[in-house]
Amino acid sequence: MFFGPPGSGKGTQAKLLAASTGYRHISTGDLLRDLKTKSNLSNDEKIALSHMDRGELVPSYLIYKLAFAEIENALKNTPGVILDGAVRSLEQAREYEKFFEQNGWVVQVQALSINLTDEESFERLTKRRVCSKCGQIYIYNENLNLNYTTVSVLAKKMNNKSTFDNKKYSTNLIGGIYAGYLTSAKISSGNDNHDVSDEFNSLDLGVVLGIEQDRYLTKQIIITPGIRYNQGLLNISNGNNPYDAARTFSFEFNVGIKYIFLKKN
Repeated sequence: MFFGPPGSGKGTQAKLLAASTGYRHISTGDLLRDLKTKSNLSNDEKIALSHMDRGELVPSYLIYKLAFAEIENALKNTPGVILDGAVRSLEQAREYEKFFEQNGWVVQVQALSINLTDEESFERLTKRRVCSKCGQIYIYNENLNLNYTTVSVLAKKMNNKSTFDNKKYSTNLIGGIYAGYLTSAKISSGNDNHDVSDEFNSLDLGVVLGIEQDRYLTKQIIITPGIRYNQGLLNISNGNNPYDAARTFSFEFNVGIKYIFLKKN
């Protein structure tokens, strides 16, 4: 049995231990969530689901019935079970102890406690997300990758004339706007990538500012190094993520090559 405050990683560690031992991982939270997709519900399961549909807490006696039945069924086919988040109060501990005693399992029960400060628990919970596709819990951290396909409309001002013979060059100021469309939004967690595109608005609009220089290599070939700054103006956060507001910005370093076709005389 895993014990620990919310956000301490009980579920993550329980799943890892279950995978390495062949034990069955049982989470009371998962049992209740799975009722919404389960067919042929028992009477107890139907009552529990009706409480959830009304936004009410499921009575403890129903949770015990569901959990105890799941434990008994799991032990028919697996060498053991790993309980995650099963006991959260003294009353629940007593009910589980009574259940273990009735089945002669008391001496076989082992408990593992994960310690975490209140500050760490709060920090993890406010950044914790559950992947809608795989159900895995991950931390909303800095490993967020947003990819936009953008189209820019730019204007250029040349400050001085470019020539080759007297080695003059031109410094060009760039300004314009861009429009971008979100093609993917993912968070990397370990070796997994979780799609969070539903947490961001698809459209991004912004301004472009930049500077570049035309430098002659020959009379016909010009190399143009430059830098551009893109600043998003729209709030791309749609309220389904931890950010009240989020705007994109980026720097681009460019190197271009120009070829001039010279006409004789």
